[in-house]
Amino acid sequence: MKFLKTLGFTMILIALAFLLAAALFWGLSIGTVKLPLDQIYNSVLEQLMGDLPIEAVGRGPVHDIVWLLRLPRLVLAALIGCGLAVCGVIMQAIVKNPLADPYILGISSGASLGATSAILLGIGASLGPNFVGISAFIGAFVLSLAVVHLSALLFCHWQFSSYPTLGGGQIP
Repeated sequence: MKFLKTLGFTMILIALAFLLAAALFWGLSIGTVKLPLDQIYNSVLEQLMGDLPIEAVGRGPVHDIVWLLRLPRLVLAALIGCGLAVCGVIMQAIVKNPLADPYILGISSGASLGATSAILLGIGASLGPNFVGISAFIGAFVLSLAVVHLSALLFCHWQFSSYPTLGGGQIP
């Protein structure tokens, strides 16, 4: 029975991998220049089977659009999506809530505080427009560290004290 569960899980993973590959292949055809799937397939197969580098001159516009513009963006988008999924699972495991989101621990509020302070204080104008995003990350990180530190302090305080609750017991 355990073998069948493992086999079923493996089959689901294989099906999802094929679905991701099909979605990435379909995503290569979407853009301002409409490319037919057979041209994309030929370009991908030609590059994988050939021995020329991707940046070789004279490979044609379809090759350049697929390999130099669309494929790197699609692969990066897929990797970022995987990273966000892992972060979501970690967040759900930390708060032991399947409906967890970044608003529960104040991470989104810290990011907005960092971005807003960079804009209002003029830091974004002096260090460049990309620094607003960096300061949003710093704000989210600092606030999440503050939440972890505060929860550790409160846990230690509650563990060694006897605050009465409504049920007459102690706060865990």
